[in-house]
Amino acid sequence: MFKKGLGVVFFIAVLLPFNFICYGANIDQSLFKGNKSELLKRYQELLNNTPKTAEFLTQRTLLSALINIVSNTNSEEIQKLKPETTNIKNQYDFLKLLKSIARLELKYRELNKKLDQIDKKLELLKENISQSQDNDKGLVVYQLQYAMYELTKRKLEEKNRFLISNFDKWKELLYKSFLTVNFDIEPLNKEIKRLKSEYHRLENLLQQLNIKNDRFALTNDIENMQRIQKSIEDTVEMKDKIALKVFDDYLLVYLAGIKSGKTNLGKNLNKWMKRINSYQLLSLAEAENDLAFYIEKRKIGTLRMIIKQIKAEGFRIVVNVWEFVNRPLFSIGLSKVSILGLFLSLVIFILGIKIGRVYKIKVRNAQISKSMAESTKIVLSNVGYYIIVLLTFFIALRVIGINLSSFTVILGALSVGVGFGLQNIVSNFIAGIILMLENSIRVGDYIEISDDIKGVVEDIQIRSTTILTNDHIEVVVPNQTLFQSNVVNWTLTERVRRFKIPFSVAYGTDLDKVERVVLEALEKSDLNYVRDNPLKRPMVIMVAMNSSSVDFNLDVWVSGIDLIHPRRTVSKFLKLIYKTLYENDIVIPFPQMDIHIKEMPRT
Repeated sequence: MFKKGLGVVFFIAVLLPFNFICYGANIDQSLFKGNKSELLKRYQELLNNTPKTAEFLTQRTLLSALINIVSNTNSEEIQKLKPETTNIKNQYDFLKLLKSIARLELKYRELNKKLDQIDKKLELLKENISQSQDNDKGLVVYQLQYAMYELTKRKLEEKNRFLISNFDKWKELLYKSFLTVNFDIEPLNKEIKRLKSEYHRLENLLQQLNIKNDRFALTNDIENMQRIQKSIEDTVEMKDKIALKVFDDYLLVYLAGIKSGKTNLGKNLNKWMKRINSYQLLSLAEAENDLAFYIEKRKIGTLRMIIKQIKAEGFRIVVNVWEFVNRPLFSIGLSKVSILGLFLSLVIFILGIKIGRVYKIKVRNAQISKSMAESTKIVLSNVGYYIIVLLTFFIALRVIGINLSSFTVILGALSVGVGFGLQNIVSNFIAGIILMLENSIRVGDYIEISDDIKGVVEDIQIRSTTILTNDHIEVVVPNQTLFQSNVVNWTLTERVRRFKIPFSVAYGTDLDKVERVVLEALEKSDLNYVRDNPLKRPMVIMVAMNSSSVDFNLDVWVSGIDLIHPRRTVSKFLKLIYKTLYENDIVIPFPQMDIHIKEMPRT
């Protein structure tokens, strides 16, 4: 039992001081709660009991401020928060009413900002008070300052409530005045013209002042720089005031248009609003614009207003996009290149390539003339294609804004590129042009570049030529190779070629018989060769006497499709010769060797 009582005493002795330390002071609500006389009496007592020393100067100052806040009534200040509701006789009186309501709107915004700031300060002071002890010297200052902010907040909230409760009434008054007032646009337009002239004069003056300021900055003339800076500030201020006046005149013109049913006269409002640099004047212009928007909404109806807003927003988006795509990205010489220019030039260039391809296909498939060769069509299609592409390339450059004089910069860069790495491409390009114009190698010709590369020319392009071999392999040959190498064109002048078909017979064979039977068999065959040309008649020629055979060649001229299949053609003639020799009992020799033994071995 004794141990249990000792534990309780220990618990109280330890935890009570801990709780006393952890819990701070509370906010003294008596400093700001109560009626006016009670608060003044309390403040006066505290002021009388506060020593008049430097240490307590802050407390005495705060108490004096609290007395002033409570003593001054808020009713006088609230009465000032009213628009100028004089008799509205003309459009200028209406403008005064509109501007006064706009200023009250700005006042309302300003009060809200102050209330937000005071709330943040109260939160911070509340935290400071909760972290302080009752005997802290700074606690009294925190409490008094908290009370001052609370009382100030009450007064501001009272003003805010007054403004909120009266805004609808004032706007209704504004709208009724709008319906009754007569707008006269003619004097407004004259004044706008005069103000614009004055605005441009001030712009020029501002430029002159900036030039002088730069000159004084170079010489480090501080005195004149300060004088010029003051003049610049005054000029900018005058410009803002004139811009606001122009905005107000355009606002009246806009409202006059709304009254007469024209809702498209507000394009100048945003233009002149953007020219105002002063934050206060710009805020006033925005508030006036909002009130004009309210009047327009009341006049034309909510639905029409929504439709107009959608149109205006769409137009604004289009304008912003248009300005964005026309913004210069970089410059080439004196030409500025924009996104829109690049896009249009790319579209034009791609369209030119498409048109060129369509032209190429149409020309190759067209039945222009029976006498026109297929190779001529292909050359015409290729040359026309590259001319179309080149023309669209220059048109695309013009769309970007690059003229031929600026294009010399690009040509200079290309010349450097040619010198370092593009010389082979340019060589192939020039060789391709020469091949097309020279017509020494045409589409459809059977050419031989080497023992491994021979075939029909399928296409001649600007960089390379495509050859289809007899093995149906397409070989792409750079034009420079064709231009610089020895090329055998089997079909350059005419599509006829002499084939030499080799064969052999055994020694002892009648040579005249060999010639006769081979030519007779050839004459009776259906093989494709030149028959009706006396200068190109087939001939059997003895060419050699080898160790095992007598060798002949059958010289025969071949034309047509067999010309471009030499192995197949040779095979046909060899089969004919073999059958002829076999049928006529002419021996086809094989290699033989006679061995003479001079002496037999003794074994």
